[in-house]
Amino acid sequence: MMAAVSDKQRPRRPLPVQFRLQTLFVLFVFVWSSMAAFGLGGIFLAGFLLPVAFLIRRQRDGFITPLGCAVIAIVVAVTFLLLFAPASRAPRGPHRLGYCMNNMKQIAMALQSYQSTNGKFPPAYIADEDGKPMHSWRVFGCPAAEGGRTTTSYVAVVGPRTAWLGEKSQDIMCIYDGSSATILLVEVADSDICWMEPRDLSLDDVLSGDPQRCRALTSHHVGDGYFCDTYLAGSAAFADGSVHFFPGRPKREDLEALLTVDGGEPIDRFRLNLERPPGRINWPHCIGLPIFLISYALLLRKAWAKRPESRNA
Repeated sequence: MMAAVSDKQRPRRPLPVQFRLQTLFVLFVFVWSSMAAFGLGGIFLAGFLLPVAFLIRRQRDGFITPLGCAVIAIVVAVTFLLLFAPASRAPRGPHRLGYCMNNMKQIAMALQSYQSTNGKFPPAYIADEDGKPMHSWRVFGCPAAEGGRTTTSYVAVVGPRTAWLGEKSQDIMCIYDGSSATILLVEVADSDICWMEPRDLSLDDVLSGDPQRCRALTSHHVGDGYFCDTYLAGSAAFADGSVHFFPGRPKREDLEALLTVDGGEPIDRFRLNLERPPGRINWPHCIGLPIFLISYALLLRKAWAKRPESRNA
């Protein structure tokens, strides 16, 4: 009798073309989903996970060795760190918020110095002989703003009942609601106003709540969640020189009371009912992560599909 041919001596059958195409498709989906789920870091993660997957697939006994288990544990740990502790995104919100509030504080102190010297706050703009605005009052820009250094994030609210009367100066004695309850400046997200431009916001613009007209008090993106980005609101400088951060947008009636000088409304800026804007769903992460896990499981299915075979001489 002829000796039985061992598994090692038995020639391997070439893989069907269809199977190879399916594997290539799964590979493409895996790399794409890793980038969608983890950004640029997903390229390095995919480059680390793919050799592990093919190492496991090529095992002849069909079982994952202790070394393979250790590698998978490391992969899970790395994935966890990339998923829940993205160091590159951590300092963005709080760091820029503090920097921005400091900028606004410096402006508020400058306005207070002007008021102490002149007895009035500066006008919102200097007009020409025809009443056309020529020069603005402002400088600086928020570091979190997307518009660049030429645009401003700190805007006055101009109107007959506000702290800014246009080309006329507002006397602090005419702020009947109190300087600690009257807003001088608001922070605006994605402003298209050049810092030298003599243009600000009207009271109606701020109170409208229409993002096409005004995004006041909605500047900072502080909570970088993985599946949902939490948007908080912005800062405002008051006539007493203080700066307050609103973690949400005050209701219309409260915001109007804070922006007007003579409403007579009793209001405490520290005890407001704030409307927190909804978070923005991060769709690439929500879609990419499950596809990432499913595609990697498909790459590993060959290892689990194997069964130990008897090896008789």
